[in-house]
Amino acid sequence: MAYGIYAIALRLFGGRVVDGWTSTIVVVAFLCGANMLMTGIVGLYVGRIFAEVKHRPLYVVAKCTGFDRTAEFLGRGAAEEPRAARAVSR
Repeated sequence: MAYGIYAIALRLFGGRVVDGWTSTIVVVAFLCGANMLMTGIVGLYVGRIFAEVKHRPLYVVAKCTGFDRTAEFLGRGAAEEPRAARAVSR
């Protein structure tokens, strides 16, 4: 944006510029700025998606049976029971 303002000021206040240079510079500066703005917005969007996905668990347990509360917090328990239950249900 600053370069576009510089190009307009140079044209208005008597700088030696080629015909068409000022309009080309202003259009290119505007479009590049819009492109960078949109890229930044998409980057923020993708970053928030990444942060949301990162906090999800690797698996979801629908039902826990046969565990006491201390074994759940310590990460111990009958891990084979769900596999056996799935094998029987299939």
